[in-house]
This record gives sequence, C-alpha cells and structure tokens, in this order.
Amino acid sequence: MALPLTPFNHVITDYEFLGDIKNGAHDCNIWHIGAVKPDGSTFEVYITVDTNRATHAGCVEVTDAYLQGKQAVSFVEGFKRFVQWVGPQAIIISHNCFKSDKPVLEHECKRHNVRMPCWYFYDSLLFLRTAVQSLSYRLPDLYGQVTGKVFRPTHTALKDALGLKEILDIVPIHGLYMYPKYLTPIQNVKWVGTACEEAFVKTGVRSVEDLILKYMQWVQLDGCEITLMKQFLSQLNLPCHDLTPIAKEIVDHWLPVTHGGLASNCLF
Repeated sequence: MALPLTPFNHVITDYEFLGDIKNGAHDCNIWHIGAVKPDGSTFEVYITVDTNRATHAGCVEVTDAYLQGKQAVSFVEGFKRFVQWVGPQAIIISHNCFKSDKPVLEHECKRHNVRMPCWYFYDSLLFLRTAVQSLSYRLPDLYGQVTGKVFRPTHTALKDALGLKEILDIVPIHGLYMYPKYLTPIQNVKWVGTACEEAFVKTGVRSVEDLILKYMQWVQLDGCEITLMKQFLSQLNLPCHDLTPIAKEIVDHWLPVTHGGLASNCLF
C-alpha cells in the first residue's frame, strides 16, 4: 500500500530491457541493471536475453557477442547478486518507475520464479514533476537543467542511474508515496495526479487494487458502470470538477469484466 517516503536505504536504479513497454511488461526482458547508493557505491550486472528483440531508439546494439563481452549471466544469477548488494529492505528509486521499471522487474521475477525481497519503490519522475519546472522531464533534459552540464545519453543502466543520482543530490527527494512490490500505484491511473493521489490515500485507498476492491464491495446495483463509478468516486472528495475521465479510465482499464469493466489487466 502507499506509504510516506522514508529515508532508509535509498537505492537509485535503472534497468535496460529489450521489448516495448507499450505492449505491457510481459513484452520486456531486462539485460542490464545498474544502481548507486547515496554513499556512491555502485552495482551493475549484464543479463543474458534473447537478443532477437526490438529496443528503443538510441539504445546500444544488444547482441549475443556484446553480452558475452560483458560477462552476462542468467536473470536468476544477476538478480541474486543485485539482492545481495541492495539488502533485504530498501527503497528502489528510478525514473518512470511506476509505469515501466517496477512492472517490468516484477514480471521478470514472476517469469523466472524468483522471489523479490520486501522492497518499496519510488518514482523520481513523479517527484521531479512537482519539484522542478521544466518543458521536458526526460532524464537528459532534467540533468542539463538541474546540473548545468550536458548529459550524454548512454541507455546503459549504471550511467543513467549515476546521472539520476546527480540530479537528486541537488534536488533531494521528499514527499509523495512509495509502494511495495506487486501493488499498483494510484497515479498509474490516467488523469490521477499528485493531488488526487493524496485525496485517495486520505480516504484509505492506498493502491489501485485497494480502489477496485472497495468499489466491488460498494456497488450493489446494476446500471451504467461509469455512472456507478462516478457515484463511488464522489464519496472520496477528489479535487476534480468532472469525475468522468477518471471513472471511464478505471472502468475501461482497471475494473474486471465480472463487474462490468473492460480491463485486460489482471490485478488479482
């Protein structure tokens, strides 16, 4: 569930993966993990993947030879090393964590039958949107604006994690919420921003799963699902003049078909 950020064992992390997150976390395979702690200690590991996969523009060319040259290991072995370095309890911080890194890492652990420690996750992208006025919140653009230096995009995990650390050393993170493994952050719902998330949490709704369960317990009538969802949301005192966009987003993308929704996501 959503909890206030704590100062304990922050680990700034980046993952590089093949595949397209727009197709869902299941389409992605992590080939590089890089991380840095506040004391400057670093970690990285390369992971063996099927290299016959598409990747995003600007990424290094990931081939079997490239990974062999980096002493790539299996995901099981690479993640084991990462866990040993991070520790059993930590707050994993990354840029666009909630909509990209967190679900991809969770899916990789499920795919390889690996148990993830009791880590919490925090999204630096959401934080920096509240802390820095910028035309772009891409990591290279924020880096240049905040540090005054030129960021040379590498699309390798450790260098990107180090760049994010430089930003957060100047603009220390505070506020917003961290989330545990396998629960969906509330801001993953389109149209829900920081103020709405705060309102949800104040009424006891601490994840998307929590929201859907409370709705399913509340609704006892047949009718238009969007209208029913708006009636439910109206009890939560959200700072919105029109609840229709949020209600439609939840019904279309998060509410199970058993309760009139169209969700393809499997939350439970």
